This record gives sequence, C-alpha cells and structure tokens, in this order.
Amino acid sequence: GRAAFETGNLMSALREVKQALALDPGDEDALALSVRTEHAIKERQDDARIRAAVGAARRQFAAGDHRAALAALEGVQPASHALVRAALDELRLAMTEIEEQQRIETELAEQRRRTAALGAEALSAIGAGRLDDGARILATIRDLDPAAAPIAEVSERLRQAQADARRREEADRRLADFDARLADGDLARADEALEAATALAPEDRRLAAAKQRFADATAAAAAR
Repeated sequence: GRAAFETGNLMSALREVKQALALDPGDEDALALSVRTEHAIKERQDDARIRAAVGAARRQFAAGDHRAALAALEGVQPASHALVRAALDELRLAMTEIEEQQRIETELAEQRRRTAALGAEALSAIGAGRLDDGARILATIRDLDPAAAPIAEVSERLRQAQADARRREEADRRLADFDARLADGDLARADEALEAATALAPEDRRLAAAKQRFADATAAAAAR
C-alpha cells in the first residue's frame, strides 16, 4: 500500500492497507498509513469539490449573474482555501469595475436624455422667435456635453434664424428710409430703398403696399 500511496494512487493504497489490516488489525504501520491515506483522499475530494464550485461560480459570473456567483463563491468552505480567496478577489474586482461601468453608462444615458430634451426646447424657442432663449439653451447643452448630438442642428437653426432676423431688421430700416424719401419727394432714393428692402425680404407683406405707393407717387410726379 505504501508504494501506491507514494505514487498518488490513493484508492489502491487504501484497498491494500485495508487488506493488510484484515490480516493483522494491530499493524501500526498499516494503521498509520490508513489514516494518512484516508486524509489524503479527503483532501483530494475537498480540492475537487472546491475546484468544481469555483469553476461553476466563474461560469455563472461570466453568464452575467454576478451577485449570485459571488454569493455562491462566498459560501464555499473553507473560505481560506487559496483557490477560493484568489477567485473571490478576482470576481470582486471585476464586479467593482462592472458596477462602475454601469454607473457611467447610466450617467451618460441620463445626459443624452437631458441634452435631447434641451435640444427640443431650444428648437422650439428658435421657432417661436425667442433667439436669446435658444442661444442660452444651446450654451447649456454645450456645458453638459460639448459633443452632444443636438448641438449641430440647434446651432445651424440658430444661425439661420439670426441671419433672418438681421435681414428683417435691415429690411425694416430700408422701408423706413423708403417712407422718409417718399415723403420728401426724393423718388430716386425712395426707389433705391424699396429695391434694397425687396432684395432683403421679398416675402415681406408690406412691400406690395409700398410698391403701390411708389407707383402712385411716380404717376403724380409725371402728371405735374
């Protein structure tokens, strides 16, 4: 039995030592070897059990059932076993990293939701002609996330709206100049102002009346 024990063939060693004890129950060497063999068998069985439990926990963790895997691993005894300690340290670290990643993803999702809502609010303000509000909301979006998806559309819509506003303001000035020139009888300057206003804001509903007034003034001047 000793040779089998030394080579790691524990079941054969145990069988042989039992046979020896059946012949001589008081054989001290056989008794001692029997104890050692049974202890070694138990250690091997425990090691196999622990390896199986650790392997199962790792597979469970890899499948996404993180907390249950950790709970199962924490229940493996003895907890002091090197394989158990190493696996616990590894999976706890991985769990910490996963939770941190989840926290970041949650924050990013909330940030995307917030910037999308602000983008819609900015476009609504711009569409209603509240350009200062639109610009303020756009600045808020940029502060939250300089790379936010709504920035490009809001920026372009604001740019176009501001350009339109500047054209309307200039058209207003040209029409006011037209009124002043027409009142002074300066038809040439009035015509220039009217043409400039038409080029700036051809859709302005005031133009039709202004053109009619100019035509009437021109006809009146020709009749004199």
